[in-house]
Amino acid sequence: DGTVISPTLHVYKRNPYGLVGGWAGWSHSGGADLLGVGAEGQAYLNSATIYGSAGYGRVSDTVDQNLWAARLEGRYYVTENFLIGAQVGLVRASARNGTTTARSTVRTAGLGFEYQYGELPFSIQGTYAHADASNSSAESDTLRLGLRWNFDGGTLFERDRTGATLNNVTDLFLSN
Repeated sequence: DGTVISPTLHVYKRNPYGLVGGWAGWSHSGGADLLGVGAEGQAYLNSATIYGSAGYGRVSDTVDQNLWAARLEGRYYVTENFLIGAQVGLVRASARNGTTTARSTVRTAGLGFEYQYGELPFSIQGTYAHADASNSSAESDTLRLGLRWNFDGGTLFERDRTGATLNNVTDLFLSN
């Protein structure tokens, strides 16, 4: 089953200089459930946004896992409707199976863009993401292209400063 359900509730305070808040979320995919809580913040610079989030999560599956994660993202607005971005992340996992505890660290990095033509209510976006685990040879590279519908209208820059631009629980813990 390739379906992922990932609602996330954000509570925050935003002003012209940035945003600070907290979040709680749940994700379900392939029989596994992830519950997470954390903190997040954004700093608004002239044509850029710096976004950081950190949190704790617990995965319930055949083996339960505890996760700690942090992610830093930068968005630069070349124009009001063209942004380029980069992100780095770190997830530390520990899983207990009987008397054995396994630990791993996953590092992620990615680049992306989003472009909206004029006042059209949709934009095109693309991302490349890489992830690798510290205690294995496991790696993944993901390339995504897509369309995004923007319900509130306006420019991408306006959406960033006043709209819904916060990540969900899956983005932090499973960001690739």
